[in-house]
Amino acid sequence: MRALRHSVYVLVLATLIVSGIACRSGAPFEARNQSTRAPDPGGCYVRVFEAPDYRGADEYINGPVKLQRLNGLPGGKSWQRRIRSARLGPASTLTVWTGESYRGQRWTMAEKAYASMPGPFDKTIASMEILCGTSGTPVAANGHPEPDRR
Repeated sequence: MRALRHSVYVLVLATLIVSGIACRSGAPFEARNQSTRAPDPGGCYVRVFEAPDYRGADEYINGPVKLQRLNGLPGGKSWQRRIRSARLGPASTLTVWTGESYRGQRWTMAEKAYASMPGPFDKTIASMEILCGTSGTPVAANGHPEPDRR
């Protein structure tokens, strides 16, 4: 019995060491849904992805919320200048900015799914606002980002 317990401890220790090395190596870890949160059951959320075509690491950001910066999100994750594709929940309206604190170029997404972000917003989104229900009207109804006119 003592030998079996010792073998289990060795196996657990080896697994922890190997997984720690893999995490520090920077090697991509592919998992279908790596989100630390579930989507808002009312449909007010955005699911962001680090790669085009809804691939790579992902996270649900539930609304309504205004985020001056996209770091320090649930699970300690940062999505600052990292978003490459997104899916919006059926009850959400998402406005994004290329600068922190709602500065830079602004774009209110008119569609519910973006397999890739348009040029000025690919890996540049630094702040966002998620509105729920019909409380928001898309600014870029033609699908093109519009510059912030402040």
